Amino acid sequence: MRKMLVTRGAQGAGKTHFAHTLRLHEHVLSADAIRQITAAPVLTVSGRYGTSQDHDARVWKQLFQLCDERMGRGELLILDATHPNAKAFEGYVALAHKHRYEIRCVDFAGVPLERCLAQNRLREDPWFVPEAVIRKTWAACVEGEVPVERIEWQEDGGHVDDVLAWLDEPIVDLSSYEAVVHIGDLQGCFSPLRMLLDPTEEDGGIRAQNFYIFIGDLCDRGDENAEVIRFALRHMHKDNVVFLWGNHEEHLHRWARGLDPVSTEFDERTRPQLEAGGIAPALLDPLCDRLRDVVRYTFRDHRVMACHAGMSTVPKMPARVSSRQWANGVGFYAEAIDPIFTDRAPEGWVQVHGHRNIHALPTHAAERSFNLEGKVEFGGDLRVVVLDAMGWHERAIRNPVFRPIQKVVAAGKLRHAKSHPQWVTAD
Repeated sequence: MRKMLVTRGAQGAGKTHFAHTLRLHEHVLSADAIRQITAAPVLTVSGRYGTSQDHDARVWKQLFQLCDERMGRGELLILDATHPNAKAFEGYVALAHKHRYEIRCVDFAGVPLERCLAQNRLREDPWFVPEAVIRKTWAACVEGEVPVERIEWQEDGGHVDDVLAWLDEPIVDLSSYEAVVHIGDLQGCFSPLRMLLDPTEEDGGIRAQNFYIFIGDLCDRGDENAEVIRFALRHMHKDNVVFLWGNHEEHLHRWARGLDPVSTEFDERTRPQLEAGGIAPALLDPLCDRLRDVVRYTFRDHRVMACHAGMSTVPKMPARVSSRQWANGVGFYAEAIDPIFTDRAPEGWVQVHGHRNIHALPTHAAERSFNLEGKVEFGGDLRVVVLDAMGWHERAIRNPVFRPIQKVVAAGKLRHAKSHPQWVTAD
């Protein structure tokens, strides 16, 4: 989901209270809060204590560093400061591009000056702001421009509803389709997908009457990474095809954005395959932009949540869960997430996920959870589960193209080998 809200307006306009109204104050980064941590209050000429502005270079440097770290994890973020003009947004816009975020400005510039002044008078030290400062900021906000889409303050509180609507991840009704097809982790293995979809058919086997959800981890480890990506690029714009963001999609994103690789596996195995297949980083940008963290849908009398790594429940506000957690899952990798979901999720919901299956559970891993991790990249199965008018149906397609992966001996690279020694061949 990767969404950022940037508040804007004079001191006393109600920006901080707004985050509490949303019940999202834990997601706020505030320049004033960092100022409070950086230095103690100072006595002002008015005789009251106020927040020190003497360390602002350090404060803003730290704020943007924290922004970068949080956005790197794909966390929901609310920036609380005055942000009077377009220049104040430049750093956020750059970070949004780097991390593929959507931005909205919640603009309090329309709050009357007298209201700002009156609300400021109710503040206790050190949050009280001199009146002259508020007047100057208010005028700057009225005159300044905003370079991103705005949600304007409304006297009746309508802006709160608008923000909640923007943050919401709707539950879509897929009942008009004949079936919903959930396809497990591909990990660079195209042959079993070809056997499932039969690309010799019209439109590469993607049938208009079905809805397709690819559960994430398109690439890495397999020998057909270029073929998988070409398939995704061909079908990514279709209304009936969704690709989810798995933990391995992070490597595609970093390569597309020109960031340093964090995976030796991708850099030494996947990237050369993509380059040999004529896939340049720029081609991946539109694909990465379309990746989704989660799909919640209804199909006739079924309610389903599809995500990459498995959750403990269906969260009330999916935007509060970071992209990293959607991609890596709740708890440790070895967590038996399928029975946990069955025990804790709201009544009537079913989960479909991939990513982890250290306990070698079957596809129908628990009463209300399907696990599509079948070790396809290690010569196992591509797991598929289909929901249609008759209910749930499972398929397993053995990967016919398999070359054992050699153990990577390097600092910090042995975690996977230790977790799955039976999947690693000797050097």
